[in-house]
Amino acid sequence: MLESPLFIVPVSTSLICIAAGYYMLKKPPKNINHFYGYRTKKSMKNQENWEFSQKFSAQSMIKWGVIYLFTSILAFLVELEMKWEISLALALMFIFVFIPVIETEKALNKMNSDEEKKLKR
Repeated sequence: MLESPLFIVPVSTSLICIAAGYYMLKKPPKNINHFYGYRTKKSMKNQENWEFSQKFSAQSMIKWGVIYLFTSILAFLVELEMKWEISLALALMFIFVFIPVIETEKALNKMNSDEEKKLKR
């Protein structure tokens, strides 16, 4: 079971996500740049978005990385043909890597819409 893609892919990818999230939380990029940090059009719109998205995305990566790590238990619970194990492992990786992006973009939208509401008052 330890050589199963349903074990190897979640364990390795989740540990990378957790480590990257922890590093970004401890050493976030101070200024907007195109090389390091959470970089999307919304996050790079202004300094306030930039600072918010760095912290939020790092926390989200850690949280979802830990949750993703627990999916490695699937390797011990299911037995599939290798092609299905690989497919499921890659699908889970895709989902868990992009959840923090979706979560961060939603939080940025909410933050920006809340600010616009305050300005209209």
